[in-house]
Amino acid sequence: MTGFSLNRKIKLIAGIGLVVLIVSAVFVDYNLTGFLGGVFILEGQDGSIVEIKDDINPKDIDRLLFSLNVMPLWELFLEFRSRIGTKNFMLCDWNERQGNGYIIDHYPDGRKFFISFSRHKEDSGDVPSGLFVGGGLPRALTGNSQNTYNETGVAYFDGKRWYHIWCSVNESIASALRPEAVFSPAQWKFLGSRLYERSAEQVTLWSGHEVRLDSGLMRIDRFVFFHAGESYFTLLLKFSNVGGSDISYSYVYGDEPWLGDYGSSLGNVGWLEDGMVLYEAAIDPRKYNYAGFYDYGNFLIGEGNNFTRAANFIEWSGSGRPDLVYFSNTIGSFNDESKKVPLSSKDTRFLGLQWGPKVLKPQNSHSVVLAIGMAGHDAKLDFPVKPATRKLE
Repeated sequence: MTGFSLNRKIKLIAGIGLVVLIVSAVFVDYNLTGFLGGVFILEGQDGSIVEIKDDINPKDIDRLLFSLNVMPLWELFLEFRSRIGTKNFMLCDWNERQGNGYIIDHYPDGRKFFISFSRHKEDSGDVPSGLFVGGGLPRALTGNSQNTYNETGVAYFDGKRWYHIWCSVNESIASALRPEAVFSPAQWKFLGSRLYERSAEQVTLWSGHEVRLDSGLMRIDRFVFFHAGESYFTLLLKFSNVGGSDISYSYVYGDEPWLGDYGSSLGNVGWLEDGMVLYEAAIDPRKYNYAGFYDYGNFLIGEGNNFTRAANFIEWSGSGRPDLVYFSNTIGSFNDESKKVPLSSKDTRFLGLQWGPKVLKPQNSHSVVLAIGMAGHDAKLDFPVKPATRKLE
């Protein structure tokens, strides 16, 4: 009897297990990418009751039921590993299929430099795929503190707190024949991505895209190069006309970075190698080869200078230099400096770069190389210092 009862119990347990597996297969959607950011349970879609994921993106937040974030524990291990050594320890996690990921460079003294790609929503609510700066790790997407929001886009940790350096990028390509036909990154056809190199010293990433402009087809290849210990990354853009007709287009790269603290442009003023930019203005991209924001305060509007002193920069050179660079309180337009309009917006002090309008012949290409990152600070001059960058050509 005892053996019979034990046998029945085993069969009963096995039966229950089978039912659980069947129910799970039917009503639970498992979406595991290997990211290992935690366990996230969301309201189900397309007939499933719940969805279980190891990573989340901004579109998931409204469906989130439960989250167990393990990234802080993983970060503690990485910090310990970097502190016991004498060199930086770099972590890169990239999802080639979805085209998103991040880089964190850990310094032995506890500092960190963070870059996130395509982990954000555009104004349309769509999430892009590819090498587009924006978003954060699950703790930033589910958090509600200033420090977690600061750790998004491009960010810097000085050992005590996070500083927001660049926000979700404002990028677009448009037809020069129909300027109203503007395509943001989420509207570009995603062709794929690849992590070409991930070593202790360097990360190399690629993403490919296509956009149909009028009767032409534009291919856009994007490469990111990042080296451990550097406070910037290099972005290479290659625009190729892969169709049979001319393409007339304009391309824009810009940001209202909310420098220093996420969510506000207060204190953000422009800076160039020879001084600050306090008014809306266009600058000469042939006279200057970089520009940025400095979280210092604009005395023209009575802001004082009790701000973080964080600074960013974007650098260009050679044949890929932009045709227009401007500071403004509005995305897409600016006043001439002679009108004396101070940089004063509470949330939209903007730095914009534009290439074009230009014409690209069939089977021809045009490349742009940018260095994008964080500037240092000269305490004596109380002014930003751009780091030395690798040759951009």
